[in-house]
Amino acid sequence: MSASNRSARMPQRRSGGSWKPGQSGNPSGRPPALVDISALAREHGPRCIAVAAALLDDDDPRIRLGAVTALLDRGYGKPAQRIEADEATSVVLLHLAAARAMSAQLIDGQVEPAPQQETNLLDAPTPTE
Repeated sequence: MSASNRSARMPQRRSGGSWKPGQSGNPSGRPPALVDISALAREHGPRCIAVAAALLDDDDPRIRLGAVTALLDRGYGKPAQRIEADEATSVVLLHLAAARAMSAQLIDGQVEPAPQQETNLLDAPTPTE
């Protein structure tokens, strides 16, 4: 393939190195896998489970712990991990802080509560197609 042919098919980058909007550096997408690794691994799944189960009786507690962890993770899923968030970025905490501030203003009489409107969901307009 000649250089002029290749450059005609290749997407062009901006001067800063980024792609133009709507263009990709890989317009054909990822090439298909030559072998389905997941399917091959699943074929060995029962044997792997049997090996891990046999390791539960090993004399070394580290080996037993690894086998227990592997079997439980695959049987029940890995335990959920707690994610710590900074108070300033936590949406829940920001919502609670705003609700507390509004409650304090309502209690102090600084703001009036919004008038209640009676609504009936059955009277809501139906979506048009």
